[in-house]
Amino acid sequence: MGNGGGQEETKKAGQWEERYRKYRSAVFAIAYRMLGSAADAEDVVQDVFLSVPDARPEGADDPIRHEKAYLSRMAVNRCLNLLNSSARKRETYVGPWLPEPLVRSEDDLPEEAAERGEAVSYAFMVMLEKLGPLERAVFVLRETLGYDYEAIAGLVGKSEANCRQIYSRAKRKLGDGAPVREPLGLEKQRSLARRFAESFREGRTQELVRLLASDAVLMTDGGGKVRAAINPIYGRDRGLALLAAMAKGSMKGARFEEVAFGGGIGLAAWQGDRLHAVISFDWSGEDEPLRNLFTIFNPDKLARIRPRLAGEEVVKDRT
Repeated sequence: MGNGGGQEETKKAGQWEERYRKYRSAVFAIAYRMLGSAADAEDVVQDVFLSVPDARPEGADDPIRHEKAYLSRMAVNRCLNLLNSSARKRETYVGPWLPEPLVRSEDDLPEEAAERGEAVSYAFMVMLEKLGPLERAVFVLRETLGYDYEAIAGLVGKSEANCRQIYSRAKRKLGDGAPVREPLGLEKQRSLARRFAESFREGRTQELVRLLASDAVLMTDGGGKVRAAINPIYGRDRGLALLAAMAKGSMKGARFEEVAFGGGIGLAAWQGDRLHAVISFDWSGEDEPLRNLFTIFNPDKLARIRPRLAGEEVVKDRT
């Protein structure tokens, strides 16, 4: 009797582990793109899989016979609840709220990398902040994950026609904006990031002028915890002034490391062994490539990002 119970528990544990291995990255992709936080997405993943009922024999009454759809619906519902509950916090947040970059780990498997969304640019994640929770869910599922409207309707509990309307409204809000995919290859991004780091550290203004687009936008996220610009900085001249203040102020003497952020190359700025900031770029072309520059100073967000950085092989700036 006792042995039979033990065998059943072992079987259930094996089913749970197999389900987790098979669908974890797909659930994470939904959660991260909806929430803009890798840490919160990981929490959703854990919550979803721990909440899955015990597996039953296949049949009409089996609630998880279509497992991926079932798990995806659970993830969407949890993300919608989190977004609705955090709406007021976002409204009272000091300065721009920037997503936490998805730092790629060397342990990520290729199939996981694809579903986790490495090809989705950080700039695109920033743009998604313009959307309401339901708009974001429909847009993410349709635009970045390729779900058809029938599947989306089942996941968000709306009709197909309603989902089409929600998607069209989201498209209008976002306009032409940032692309889903990074326009430049990783080697080109790496070269530009190095040029930026060297020019910033050495105060080479003319090189920064060549790197910044004339209509560049700089956004900094301090969350009211540390000093940062509380409004976006528009234009090359004002952007240069902000970069100069950062270079002479809190980021003076910072050591830069190149880091794989999602589908692109970003920078981690260290002061000794303390992670001071992470910088993400939106490159648009060869002549005036830097369209948007995003810098996270908020120590709460950095505390969540740092452990993944510590476990990743980064290319240190040795110049």
